[in-house]
Amino acid sequence: PISPAPLRLVRGKAARGFGPHGPQGDVVQSRKSHRVREDRAAVYVDSPLMTQRIRYGHQLIARIDGVYGVYRAQAHLGRRMDDRCTCPSELWPCKHVNALRRTWKANPASFLDLKRFLKDLSRQSKPALIAAIAQMVLMSPEGLSVFGVKGFESEPEDEDWQG
Repeated sequence: PISPAPLRLVRGKAARGFGPHGPQGDVVQSRKSHRVREDRAAVYVDSPLMTQRIRYGHQLIARIDGVYGVYRAQAHLGRRMDDRCTCPSELWPCKHVNALRRTWKANPASFLDLKRFLKDLSRQSKPALIAAIAQMVLMSPEGLSVFGVKGFESEPEDEDWQG
């Protein structure tokens, strides 16, 4: 079953709608130009389409279920030039990065604080950490590239994601 699209604003009235490729974002009327433009990021802002939300210092990272695939968006608080996304959009910043920033403003508690998590993790015993690393490698063998293990480098499509 198809779920209804989120509410969108059209000249002050709420309406539900679908675009040609799925749910539309909010449509807002510009006071300056009186033209209607679509807010394509709205459908992703603090929605179930944005998962695996992480904050690490000034970096925000999330997984986004987009219309044409699953993407990783990253935003740097304070330095927009470092923002990036794995989507094929030619626009910068893309709607996924915009949604990530707006989600941070709307619901910062929804992000895992990686610094805090790592601090808690540092209290674990060495055998517990080794066992956790083993589980992670079994789930994602390419994670061995972090340790410099030959033959487990990132796939070519993931190269632009590496810091």
